[in-house]
Amino acid sequence: MASSSSTHAEIVRDAGAVLTIDGRKGIGQVVAFEAMEYGIERAKKLGVCTVGLRNAHHIGRIGHWAKQCAKAGMVSFHFVNVAGDSLVAPFGGTDRRFGTNPFCAAYPRDGKDPLVLDFATAGIAYGKTRRVQ
Repeated sequence: MASSSSTHAEIVRDAGAVLTIDGRKGIGQVVAFEAMEYGIERAKKLGVCTVGLRNAHHIGRIGHWAKQCAKAGMVSFHFVNVAGDSLVAPFGGTDRRFGTNPFCAAYPRDGKDPLVLDFATAGIAYGKTRRVQ
């Protein structure tokens, strides 16, 4: 299926507090927003929710989705698998073996912006190494 602005996230497996959501190769920012909305709704109902999003194009900065959860009063942890693009050498290694696999966590705070921790496992963002001078 080709990506289009009308492609939306779809719950393909519902195990209560665990949702598997297919982005259907849609625009990353659209399907990631929808996936977070599903997760927030389920967490409010059950107290916790784990969301797996697959088949999504690049979803951008992970901290954006963590803030979406924090603004809804939820603590969130985000683990991202960047498949097929080996950019990072393991500790002590010399050859690239892993994707950058970002991690993010967010905590809501009364009357303040949420506390957000957002980073990749690489020493430098890949986009910065490709910047044209």
